[in-house]
Amino acid sequence: MTFIKTAEVYEQKILGLIGLAAKAGQLVKGTDAVLEGIAKRKVHLVIIAADAGKVISADITASCAVNSVPEYRCKVLDKAKLGALMGRAALAVVGITSVDFARGIEEIFNANLSSAE
Repeated sequence: MTFIKTAEVYEQKILGLIGLAAKAGQLVKGTDAVLEGIAKRKVHLVIIAADAGKVISADITASCAVNSVPEYRCKVLDKAKLGALMGRAALAVVGITSVDFARGIEEIFNANLSSAE
């Protein structure tokens, strides 16, 4: 029961910050835009949906590794939820272009990982 509540709170915090970043124009959507943003050093954090394809994940992971950009695969956020948040049917990846939003999202991910049993 506690795990479900923790997952729900975690999901809402992540979705909230991603939504705020979108409204502020501080993110890029989709594989091509994220890869371009990483290459131009404009993306500070990448979020990959839990059900993103292997090819997309591999391309994004490789680019993040080369450019030292943190990436997170969100277990509670699938392509449908991420797409709905952005007004699309489905979306596999977003890149956060704001340092402040990136830090906030990273803190949530790290807090969730450190509280896992």
